[in-house]
Amino acid sequence: MKAMIVSGSDINRWSLVQCLRYHFPGLDFDEARGGQEALALLRREPCELVVTGLDMEQGDGIQLIQALRDDPCFDGTHILVYSQHLDILVRAVLGRKSQVGFLAKPATPAELANAVQALWAGDAALSVV
Repeated sequence: MKAMIVSGSDINRWSLVQCLRYHFPGLDFDEARGGQEALALLRREPCELVVTGLDMEQGDGIQLIQALRDDPCFDGTHILVYSQHLDILVRAVLGRKSQVGFLAKPATPAELANAVQALWAGDAALSVV
């Protein structure tokens, strides 16, 4: 299985990869600095999980999520939004079919792992974790 970590912050990407690698040792990772870069990489090689923030200079997370939802190639992709701006995102995706979970910053490594497990189990769709 493969995950895409999308954040404009090098330290955030590194931290998320380290945490997820610890909790899910078999998971491989790609990283992107923004939504546009992530979408280009995902079109070449889809991932089962995308963990994204919202505020990035190179295409924001809302645009990325909308592009992933609009493309049937990504129907099986689980998306975890890790942000302090969940109120904006909840309004943007409310009522749409998608495998999207939300995790508010800051979160502990255990909370991140639990959110990913809930997504994969189908328990976190359109809910704030």
